[in-house]
Amino acid sequence: MAAVAVALLAGSADAFKPIVALHGFTGSYKDYNTFIEELNRVEPGHVVFSLDVDNDWASTQGIHTLVKDAIEALEKVIRANETLFRDGFIFIGHSQGGIV
Repeated sequence: MAAVAVALLAGSADAFKPIVALHGFTGSYKDYNTFIEELNRVEPGHVVFSLDVDNDWASTQGIHTLVKDAIEALEKVIRANETLFRDGFIFIGHSQGGIV
């Protein structure tokens, strides 16, 4: 997965958009640690936010709750980094995280 993502995100450091990642069913924000490390090893300069929301068994809640929680977490990250998000961002969702 990391190799595909790196290929898709290739570009100059000036063109990097922030990346927001959301884990899958029964996962956690920590699931992206290896991806983040590998991405920045291969192509330094990316800023990645792995949403710390509905981790582990909390991700088994209903879809409406998961969507609401993910939106709130994303809004919080964007508000804290408005300049960084000015030109948009890339969203990566693993499994259920992509659906949410």
